[in-house]
Amino acid sequence: MHNTCSIPKYASNVLMVRPRDFHVNPQTILDNHFQSIDHVQSREEIESRIQVEFNQLAQALIQAGIKVNIFEQSDGMDTPDAIFPNNWFSTHTNGTLVLYPMKAINRRLERRHEIIQWLQKEYSTLIELTQFEKHDKFLEGTGSLVLDRSREIAYAAISDRTHPRLVLDWCHHMNYEPVLFSARDKNRNPIYHTNVVLSLGNNFILAGLDTISDITERSLLEKSLNQESVIIIELSLEQIHQFAGNGLQLINHAGEPVFVLSSGAWKSLTSIQQELIESKTRVIHVDLSLTEQLGGGSARCMLAELF
Repeated sequence: MHNTCSIPKYASNVLMVRPRDFHVNPQTILDNHFQSIDHVQSREEIESRIQVEFNQLAQALIQAGIKVNIFEQSDGMDTPDAIFPNNWFSTHTNGTLVLYPMKAINRRLERRHEIIQWLQKEYSTLIELTQFEKHDKFLEGTGSLVLDRSREIAYAAISDRTHPRLVLDWCHHMNYEPVLFSARDKNRNPIYHTNVVLSLGNNFILAGLDTISDITERSLLEKSLNQESVIIIELSLEQIHQFAGNGLQLINHAGEPVFVLSSGAWKSLTSIQQELIESKTRVIHVDLSLTEQLGGGSARCMLAELF
């Protein structure tokens, strides 16, 4: 392991993609059990509401002192999940940009040339893993990998979208230590992304340990998470379903920690859990209920960190 004292834990700069023609992605709903179809609202109503949710999150971040870089969704592309850019790329403090293999064919269209070009102005080293799509092996960015950047540990819940071999290869290349496990939701379905069950905050961790039925895997995860002066806040299966594990710790330009999650996720926490989090960080939350329902992702999924 490296000497990690100087590695920034949290980003103060994020990238967001404004959605257009947002709807349930039929290619992802098969294994994302957090998604559900809305038969009540018209496409116009959905589009109007989703813009409100997106704008509220972007505005709350800006007001909290986070730099937000917004790209518009490409016209004419069938990319209903473009609002979740953290799945197709990640950036790293050593100047590396990683592009990831995506399971859903229409999600691969989210890797837009103009965004990649813009990123490459800041990140001189490009690692492309997209070729693994030809072999049906997938690793979906910081959806699949929850990164402890200061200790260089990558947590990964194995699923159809998170191939164990690719996790190990990524860790070897980036000099991270892998911690692998399997996670299932309240209905015993495999959980599609690691960042739904695990969120690393400023001296606190939100962890859905009850999603892990294998005693050995759970024990290894707990051992890895257990650090001096870090509180582990265990989430129930119901709280996981409300996206309480899908938060993101950022730090603003004044050096103040800012934790972001949806209002639904925040309200699902007990008052004791909320107080513990607020003792460690400023919290911002906005209503993302339609994004969560139709997209099956929440606040963390909407934010790609720029280090």
